[in-house]
Amino acid sequence: MNIRLGAVLVLLLAIIFLPYWLYLPLLGAAMIAFPFFWEAILLALLVDVLYGGGVGGVAQLLSPMAFVATLLLIVLLPLRERIRVNV
Repeated sequence: MNIRLGAVLVLLLAIIFLPYWLYLPLLGAAMIAFPFFWEAILLALLVDVLYGGGVGGVAQLLSPMAFVATLLLIVLLPLRERIRVNV
């Protein structure tokens, strides 16, 4: 099995079964570790769908967690070469 697919499955199970203070750092580490880990946006959307509060207004149109994940991925694009260590 591909490592990336395994990471997505582990994160999916972590989102469903673990508390937020465990799966949020895992999601952030996966965004740093895997290049172009755009699956994080979908996983963040899943977090908002499962655990999001009943917030009205703009939050109904745009998932706050997915928005933050998108911003982090965009910021990490130029920084990734400095952060990652290629082995």
